[in-house]
Amino acid sequence: MSRVFILDYDVVSSIGIGRGDTFTNLKSNYSGAKHLSRFSTESLPCNVGAEISTPLSPFLSSFSDSIQRACHFDRKLEMILACYSLMKERLKSYFSDHDPLRAGLIFGLGLDITPIENLHELMQKNPNMQEVVALYRDLNATQNRMNIIANPLDVACVILAQELKIAGYQKSTLTACSASSQSVAFGIESIQRNKMDLILVGGTDSLLNTLGIVAFAKLGIISHSDESPEKICKPLDKNRSSVLLGEGAGLMVLASENFVKTRGLKPQLELTGFGNTLDGYKITAPDPEARGMRKALEQALKSSDWKSADVDYINLHGTGTIANDPLELKAIQEVFGSKSKNLAVSSTKDRHGHMIAAAGIMELCLLTICMENQLIPCTRNLTRPLIEDGLDLVRQQNANREIRKALSNSFAFGGVNTVLAVQKI
Repeated sequence: MSRVFILDYDVVSSIGIGRGDTFTNLKSNYSGAKHLSRFSTESLPCNVGAEISTPLSPFLSSFSDSIQRACHFDRKLEMILACYSLMKERLKSYFSDHDPLRAGLIFGLGLDITPIENLHELMQKNPNMQEVVALYRDLNATQNRMNIIANPLDVACVILAQELKIAGYQKSTLTACSASSQSVAFGIESIQRNKMDLILVGGTDSLLNTLGIVAFAKLGIISHSDESPEKICKPLDKNRSSVLLGEGAGLMVLASENFVKTRGLKPQLELTGFGNTLDGYKITAPDPEARGMRKALEQALKSSDWKSADVDYINLHGTGTIANDPLELKAIQEVFGSKSKNLAVSSTKDRHGHMIAAAGIMELCLLTICMENQLIPCTRNLTRPLIEDGLDLVRQQNANREIRKALSNSFAFGGVNTVLAVQKI
């Protein structure tokens, strides 16, 4: 069974455009939470989010006009193509000389949400509805799958498969908060079973739209606090009451042992295994006994042939909501037992927000950055911990500490639990 190595990665989010910028801001404990400015939040139940304020259109200049126009209406596509542009030359160096039938692509994606605020802009420019319909029909008359208003869910996969000449397969996962972590898990499995040598995994999503804000308000997990935006989300804290809505995209290149040896590459990190379970309890709440979470953690350890004492750090799903946080800590304590006392854990969602389908790849990329730079990020807003002992809750200040082996948790709507295991080589 082939080993699976991380060759390259990059991210775009509210805490950084590219991994260098992201590391700088992570190290300085910067929060991307702010009052939303890209569209009007008047009459909406929330006006705060971890919004990418840097214009992304300059990163799209190499794409066709139709793709650039579509990105204006499709934030998910815009973010993942910007991320691709950051690492375009690096990606082509990996994929260009490789058998395209031995290369695959797997993305975790969010729901296709028509941006009402951009449609309103279109209507203002074309007040005659017949003109809007004619424009819509004309822009969709080509054969290139691009749609100015509602792209197919897999359009980013198709575009990047064409860009990189990936012909082995392309898959899209839509499992909410664990979608991009599952894309990594499926990539690990594909390489381990010798189906592929090289796989591009990742994800993209945004909650910063009318439907996202209203939906999460209906779930009762958006705070109406008067606190400053960067203090609203409090993972693992007794006073937690709100998720921080976010947006972002990330990409990562996974490679087989044979590919690495043939190219003479020396990767720093290896994905050793994963756990993947389903609660089957409720669409919007985790199993109150945390059985699925616990099983996913156990599977990740077993598939990696690790003992509980081997793990240095866990990047938590840690949403800052009432239901998730205590159950996640419960599952970890039950799996690690007495070994959990010195186990460092933290959540970074109070900095970059919850990106739903892109959460897993964002946090795996952050974990990779931290392992490369001997940094354990703190849970920034944790002041009154849910538990006082039993785990090393890294809080308020980052820790300069080596991470040799680590886990990254993603626990989604519907009880889809995915845990990824990473080790330093």
